[in-house]
Amino acid sequence: MENHWTLDNCSTDHVTCNHHFMHSWKGTSSSILPNQAVVKGRRGTAKIHHLRNGKRATLKLHDVTYEPTIYKNLISHVRLLRSGYQLAHQILKKKTYVHRFNGHELHFAMSDSLYAFQDMTPRAATGRINATILVTDKTLDPPSDAKLHHWYNKLNHTDMRQVAKIIQPILLPGIDSSTTNHTWYGCAQGQAKRVSFRNTHHYVPAYPLEYLNGDLCGPASPRTVNHELFASMFIDQASRYIFGKLLKTKDDTILHLDALVSDLNSQLPHARVRMLHTDGGEECTSSAFKAACLARGIRQKFTNVETPEENYLAEKANEFVFNKIRTYLTISSLPST
Repeated sequence: MENHWTLDNCSTDHVTCNHHFMHSWKGTSSSILPNQAVVKGRRGTAKIHHLRNGKRATLKLHDVTYEPTIYKNLISHVRLLRSGYQLAHQILKKKTYVHRFNGHELHFAMSDSLYAFQDMTPRAATGRINATILVTDKTLDPPSDAKLHHWYNKLNHTDMRQVAKIIQPILLPGIDSSTTNHTWYGCAQGQAKRVSFRNTHHYVPAYPLEYLNGDLCGPASPRTVNHELFASMFIDQASRYIFGKLLKTKDDTILHLDALVSDLNSQLPHARVRMLHTDGGEECTSSAFKAACLARGIRQKFTNVETPEENYLAEKANEFVFNKIRTYLTISSLPST
C-alpha cells in the first residue's frame, strides 16, 4: 500500500487506497482510471499533510474515491483544474500547480516515471500540526459566467440556453459556467407585460385596408428629440401591417389619418379604407375627426369603455412597439420612463 500521492492526467477523480487519508465520508462514487477501468467505492474528504514554504500545512481534497484494491493514491489533474489550480511550470522532472485565486502551490517531482506529490509529512506528526487548510473544491469561488454574458450580447440577446449550447466547445471546465442566475434587465423589462388581450373578434377581412384598428398612445416620457409626446398607430386587420407616426399633440391624429388615406389611395387605387375601429378617446370622437372620416367615406366603430380587448389589435401593436423601444433605451443606458 502506497503512502505517497501520484499525479494522474486521465483519472476523473481523486482516488486513494489508504483509509488513513480519509477525514470524512459522503456517499459513493464511480471514477474512471487511466486504463479506462471504472472504480466504484466510498466517497469522502481526504487530508494530505505537507510542507509549504517551510511551514506545515494541510491540503484538503473533496470527492475522493476510496478503493483499497487499486494500491494507488491518485491526484486527478482534471479535478485540480476544476478546483482552481493551473499548471504554472513544467519541466521533464517537475510540475508546479498554482491556485489562480490564493496563490497556493503544489509541487510534483518525477519518481519511477510518475509525478509524485512532494514535501509530504509522516502521519505520526499530523496530530501535532497546526495546519493551514487549503480547500480545493468546495469553498472556491464558483465558475464565472462572464463569457456567457459576453456571447449573449454578441449573439443579439438570443435565448441563454441556446447561447450556452453554441459556445459549449470553448467553455473551460471549472472556470466558465454554462448557466447563470443573472437577470438581463433590459430584456426582462422589454418583455414584461401585465395581461394578454384576448381576441373577441374572429372575423378577418378578405382584402387589405378594408378594416383598420387605430389607437393613440401618450403622452410618453421622455419625449423624442423632436419633442413628440404621442404615437398614433393604425393597423390593417387583414395584413397586420402597422402604420405609425409620432405626434406632438392629440389634434395631429387627424393629419396622420388624412395623410395615410391619401397615400394609400394613390398607391393602391383599388383598395379603400371602409371601417375604422378605435376606442372612445377624445381624439377620435371629436367633430373634426368625424368630419374627416365622413369626407373619406370611412365608417367609425367605437369600443366600450375600459375594454382594451375589444381593440386588441391596436393594443397588442402598442405593447410590441413600446416593449422594443424600452429594451433599446435600457440597453443604451438611457432613461426608459
